[in-house]
Amino acid sequence: TPQSRVWERFIAKPVEEQKRVFKVIISVEEGPWLVKRAVPKRPVLVGRSLKMTTHYEPGDHFEIVVDVSAGKTEQVVTGLVLRALKNLRLTIATLIESAAEDELPESLLMCAGMANVDTTVLSCPDDARG
Repeated sequence: TPQSRVWERFIAKPVEEQKRVFKVIISVEEGPWLVKRAVPKRPVLVGRSLKMTTHYEPGDHFEIVVDVSAGKTEQVVTGLVLRALKNLRLTIATLIESAAEDELPESLLMCAGMANVDTTVLSCPDDARG
């Protein structure tokens, strides 16, 4: 399928090439006007502007880490979103940009929604280990 072709090609690429094609779409459905304006409702090739690393364990998992606090602008937007999480309803989707005709149409890798997240009850996995 086109989806399996683009996935296999993606995991075989060096990290620098993966950065150029990994897309994220964030949509703030409900929340403060300022947060809605600060978060673009369009696909963003995040690896081109943010620090991104990947880790692949064949047959187990593939991990993508994006540092959303790398620059001043990113820190401001991240701060806005984090302060407003209790009053937000948002959706995050990820996909890989198709570069060849046999990879079309593009398909989502993951899509998740969240609403009214209370960060005071969250814990970091590193904190849980003691």
